[in-house]
Amino acid sequence: MHESLRGLQVLRGVACLLVVVYHLEQYEAKFGIGTPFLSAFRWFGYAGVDLFFVLSGFVIAHANRNRLGQSRAMPEYLAKRLWRIFPVYWSAWLLGLAVTVWVYGHDVSHIDWANALPGWLSLMPLEATPPNLFVPQARTLTFELFFYAAFSLFFFAPRLAGGLFILWGGAVAIRLATSYSPTHPAVDVTLSAYVLEFLAGLALAFRPVQIPRAFLLPALAWLIVASVLFNTPGNSNVLPENPGLRVLVFGPFAAAIVAVVVTRERAGRFRTPRWLLWLGDASYSIYLAHMPIAYALFLLTLRWPHKRWPHLAWCLFMLAAMIGGGFLLHFAVERPLQKLVRKRRKPPAAVST
Repeated sequence: MHESLRGLQVLRGVACLLVVVYHLEQYEAKFGIGTPFLSAFRWFGYAGVDLFFVLSGFVIAHANRNRLGQSRAMPEYLAKRLWRIFPVYWSAWLLGLAVTVWVYGHDVSHIDWANALPGWLSLMPLEATPPNLFVPQARTLTFELFFYAAFSLFFFAPRLAGGLFILWGGAVAIRLATSYSPTHPAVDVTLSAYVLEFLAGLALAFRPVQIPRAFLLPALAWLIVASVLFNTPGNSNVLPENPGLRVLVFGPFAAAIVAVVVTRERAGRFRTPRWLLWLGDASYSIYLAHMPIAYALFLLTLRWPHKRWPHLAWCLFMLAAMIGGGFLLHFAVERPLQKLVRKRRKPPAAVST
């Protein structure tokens, strides 16, 4: 059995909250008000996804490290990952579809169903797939699934897989250094800079190191300096759509904070805020559900007054609804499905005679 690191769930909660507020800021900006409360988040809120990627690499390696080299464990591993990803995603996709139908009434002829339906069936870029129409943030799941599939190599030949993963990281670095731009989506995902964040999490799990809290200071200093460097006044925010620069700026701090939290928790010096733990438990459902909810509520609250204090109330209302809707999806779909898996895996109790 692997140890339970609750601090990682807390970090999931932090990452989820950053992404939710980042997307809420985009709706706030549509009002063009002079006193926005969330404008600062447009510069770093999206980095919650980078933290998610490092956490995913760590958690997958940490949870399965005692089964590596056991090929018979691979089917269960993949089935568990797919069961974790797709049912909740499909539910959020249907929610996004319902919101779209509600917005446009029964006339949905404008929807390009030939492009919308592949997002329901698959998240892997086997061909030139369009953006996800109903759950746009689900594009990050493509990287998750690709990494899960690649990690399955460790169940057959751990040492060989470790060497291949090192070469994989090197290939990604060469791609970034040479500005190579693949034309096929699958190659683009394979050599994405985000791979480096997954690999950083994997390396932290396989080679545990004691990282003092003070180590966060240089990582934070680099994050601030690099953010200012790439986001000069008057310049558009280039980092969200530039994975190479984004990983360079936010990746080191994301890896550092994961390492520090794991170190402190193993030493018994990390306190787990209960509300962040709850947020972390529901983070996947919140991540998938919050954008369709935000879109619907934004349209419903267009007449809301946006002077300073009424606008603050709007921000709090929207934030509560986006997170609360995610919790509903968590308790209605995600949690029962995960309990079902655990129940099936539980050995039958002995019967006394």
